[in-house]
Amino acid sequence: MVWNALAAGVGVRAAVPFYGPPPANMAGLAATRAAVSAVYAEQDTRITGSKDAVEAELKRDGQPYKITVYPGVDHAFHNDTGQRYNAAQAEAAWIATIEWFRRYVAA
Repeated sequence: MVWNALAAGVGVRAAVPFYGPPPANMAGLAATRAAVSAVYAEQDTRITGSKDAVEAELKRDGQPYKITVYPGVDHAFHNDTGQRYNAAQAEAAWIATIEWFRRYVAA
């Protein structure tokens, strides 16, 4: 959802997509005005395999971005109701998310 919103030009200052597939309109990411911190799971190769293409588009827009691949976890590692939940990595991703929003939204 977040990638699609960014590619469609939704006006937000910052975004943190969590392990989502890239948007159908990848080129739209090059026009986003948001600071983007992308969260990927190392073992979720279906999604994480797209990170290089996403990064190429984010580089084109010149806005701040960060791509983090959390090691040893699979898709939905942040979902504390599922079997793939990883408390340590989920906490690290959450802290990084809040810090990103503090830096680019609250500024």
